[in-house]
Amino acid sequence: MKKAIVTLAVGHKEPYRAGILSAQKYANKLGVDYYVIDNVYINYRFPHFEKLQALELLKSGYDRVLYLDGDTLVTPNAEDMFKVYEDDTKFYAYDENAHPELKGMDRDPDVLDVSKGIQWEKNDKGKYKYFNAGVMLFSKIHQDVFSKYREVPDLPKMWGYAEQTCLNYLIAKNNVKWESLDYKFNRMDLGNKDLNNDRFKASIIHYAGPCLYTELNVPSKYHQIIKDYTTLYENGNKQ
Repeated sequence: MKKAIVTLAVGHKEPYRAGILSAQKYANKLGVDYYVIDNVYINYRFPHFEKLQALELLKSGYDRVLYLDGDTLVTPNAEDMFKVYEDDTKFYAYDENAHPELKGMDRDPDVLDVSKGIQWEKNDKGKYKYFNAGVMLFSKIHQDVFSKYREVPDLPKMWGYAEQTCLNYLIAKNNVKWESLDYKFNRMDLGNKDLNNDRFKASIIHYAGPCLYTELNVPSKYHQIIKDYTTLYENGNKQ
């Protein structure tokens, strides 16, 4: 089975340099190919849609592709996601609506606005399943589903999180089987400061949104990614 890992870095290659280096090391460890999306090809609504260039790999002979946002950092002891999630009939991404108790993480209003006529699956907390598009594991059978992004209804809340609701809509509309990744494979701050550096125990850290990981003496999340990369890879602090 031919596998690849791909990182999106359109317009952000230098700030995301550490994340790219970590993903390259991960790909080398797993013995799979690695690519960086750094050109504009899709050119639709938001730069985030360029991540769908990853689907071209599926068309060119790859069976499974792990997609990573540029603001992710793969930690040195990351587990092999292709082995942890072996069912290539499923799409895998983290269900961020599994935490409705956290401020700003309730995606039900967005789903209700765009889901008319769709049987949208719910999670075990009774909330609509809604995945974060920063870490996604595709298989060959998903290439046609996501290629229909230009056909979604032009509703205001469809675009509230750039491409993310659109991709969720396509999964729901096409009744695609999907399973939530474990939190350790898309470890966001979810509105909480990480005072004890627990993020280093994760397989993939995602510095999404405002990112509360940013320390007082670190000016931005991009600098934080570089600082964390140095801690994990260059200082020998492998958690």
